[in-house]
Amino acid sequence: MATEKEILDDLKTVSAQISTLVRTVALSIIGFVWLLTVGGKDAPALPKAPDKNLLILAGLLALLAMGADYLQYLAGYLSSKRAYSVGSDGAYAYKKSWWSYRFRVWLFVAKQGLLIAGFILLVYAIARSYW
Repeated sequence: MATEKEILDDLKTVSAQISTLVRTVALSIIGFVWLLTVGGKDAPALPKAPDKNLLILAGLLALLAMGADYLQYLAGYLSSKRAYSVGSDGAYAYKKSWWSYRFRVWLFVAKQGLLIAGFILLVYAIARSYW
């Protein structure tokens, strides 16, 4: 049976990995969209050119995921700063009613949704070039 500390350590590790993967995949999507949009001799050979509007939208969703990642960290900073300033005598706590705390949680979910939507849209745009 896992202890509370083990579960919290695992949660911290997994959420940090998710954030790292969001940034990595988002940058990869933006790079791939750039390659397919600009073209040139290094562009992948596809039967027909993918829809540029779908590619741009996929890149925009990836960019928004990166923005949500940044804003999540900013909200986390503000939440931690507030918890430290209102605490005293070693008793510090977050309040789930704080907008910064709620925004932080919401952005963690939003950045994953934006990235998944961008990835699916990119795959769809490439798949359509084969139809």
